[in-house]
Amino acid sequence: MIVNCDVCEREFEVKELKQETMEQDIHRYYVECPNQDCQAEYTSYYSDPEIRKLQQEIRTLSEKHPLKAKQKDKVLKLRKKVQHKADLLKEEMHRGN
Repeated sequence: MIVNCDVCEREFEVKELKQETMEQDIHRYYVECPNQDCQAEYTSYYSDPEIRKLQQEIRTLSEKHPLKAKQKDKVLKLRKKVQHKADLLKEEMHRGN
C-alpha cells in the first residue's frame, strides 16, 4: 500500500507493521516514514491479551475448511468484537497521551 507522510509529504510503501510492547502487555502496531530526516510514526492499532486471544480464536476457526454456517457466523461476530475492543483500546491509549 502506498501512503503519504503527513509530516514530510513524501510518498512511501507500507511493507510491514512494526510492533512495540507497552505497559500492561499492550502491543502497538505502527508504520514509520522511511525518510531518515522524518521517521514520523503512524499507529495502525493496539492489542491487549484479550484481543490477541480473540484473534487467535479467529485464526483457529478460519483454518477449518470448508467453514460451516455456524462457524462463519462465529468468525464474523469475533471480528466485530475484536474491532470494537481495538477501537476502545485505541481511544484509551490516545487519551492517555
